Amino acid sequence: MAELETTVRDIASGQGWALRLVDCQAKRGEVAFEERHERFVIAAVQQGMFTYHGEHGRKLMSGGAFLLGNAGSCYACGHDHGDGDRCLALQIDAETFEQLSFETLNNAKFRFTNSHLVAPLNLWPIGHNLTQEENVLDFASSVIAATNQSSSAKSITVADEHRICRSLMYLEDHFTETLGLNELSAVAGISRFHFLRIFKAVVGRTPHQHLLSLRLRHAMLLLENTKQPITTIAFEVGFQDLSTFNHAFKSTYKKSPRQARASF
Repeated sequence: MAELETTVRDIASGQGWALRLVDCQAKRGEVAFEERHERFVIAAVQQGMFTYHGEHGRKLMSGGAFLLGNAGSCYACGHDHGDGDRCLALQIDAETFEQLSFETLNNAKFRFTNSHLVAPLNLWPIGHNLTQEENVLDFASSVIAATNQSSSAKSITVADEHRICRSLMYLEDHFTETLGLNELSAVAGISRFHFLRIFKAVVGRTPHQHLLSLRLRHAMLLLENTKQPITTIAFEVGFQDLSTFNHAFKSTYKKSPRQARASF
C-alpha cells in the first residue's frame, strides 16, 4: 500500500534527539497504514484531528494534546474526522530516553503506558523554546513526569468520539466567542451532562479548560509572530478584559505576556 504524503521539516537536533515538524496531508477517510516508531516520540499536536491506533488502543488526537510513542511499537493513524494534521515531534533515542527516565523517575526501564496526554499548558512547546538542547531535555523530562502521574482515559464509543469531534471543530472555529455548555452540547447532539463526561474522557480536560488553552496558545503565537499590542491580542483571542488575560497567561506560562514576547 502506498504511504500517505507527509512532509517532515527538521527544526533542531542533538545527541540522541531530533525535533521535527510533521505535516500530514491525508484526506478524510483515507485508509490508515501501519508504521513503526523507531525512537521514543513526544509529539505536540498543533493542528487537525486524527485517530492513533497503537499498543494502548485507539486514541483521538486533537490540538493541544501530546502523542506519546514507545520505540519499537507499531501504530496507524486514521483521519475519520477531517483532512490532515500537523505535529511538532520530538524523537528520542532509546539510550537517551533511558537516561532521562532514570534521572526523572529513578526508573531506566520506563515506557509510556498511554499514548495520549493532556499536560499543563505551560509544558506546551512554543516557537524557539525547543531549539536549545537543555530546553529539549527539560521538556522531555517534564512530559515523562507528567505521563507517569496521569491515568488512562475511560473507554468511549465511536459514536461519542464523533460527537466530541464535532464540538472540537466548532471550538477551533469559534474559540474567540463566548461559548457555553448548552451551545457546545447542542453541537454534539447530546445532553449537557453526557457531553461534559465524555468530553473530559476523550480530550482530558473540561470544555472550558480546552477553550482557555486554545485562546492562550493562539495568544502566544501572536506574541511571537506579530507586533500587535498585548491589549489587542487579548481581545482578539477572546478575552473580555486585559487583567483576566494577564492573570490566565501568567498562571499558565509562569511569565507575563510582555516577558514572553521579550524571550523570543
